[in-house]
Amino acid sequence: MKAIKELVSNAITRFKPQAAHRFDAARLPEAGPAWGLLAGDVVEDADRIHVRLEVPGMESKDFDIRVEGRRLAVSGEKRSTTRSGSGSYRMLECAYGTFERTIDLPAAVHADKVKAVYRQGVLHIELPKAERSEPRRIEVKVH
Repeated sequence: MKAIKELVSNAITRFKPQAAHRFDAARLPEAGPAWGLLAGDVVEDADRIHVRLEVPGMESKDFDIRVEGRRLAVSGEKRSTTRSGSGSYRMLECAYGTFERTIDLPAAVHADKVKAVYRQGVLHIELPKAERSEPRRIEVKVH
């Protein structure tokens, strides 16, 4: 059980509800959970690091993606959709609001060459690796 908790601990993300996007309290007893799962994969090949995050229900304009050193930070806002008509919620498990997820990268990358595509609820981020510097012996000259 401990191994499972360690595997998913980085995928659990805190969502902070935004006042302007809260649910109608008359139709819903609570604003939903404050924590949600942003499951992802990180794959490294010879030239690139590929990050895949499952973040359904968003628009591409709702993401802010930054590279800071060897860390990738993905933040955004998942807005709730208001339901019209009669009826009441019986279950609410989806988290809404602002979030940030950081991922430690296995190698240095070219931040200015990062590409991101959002399609069918999945955010794909491609990070080209920075060239590795080969060890080199420096000769010291005597003057």
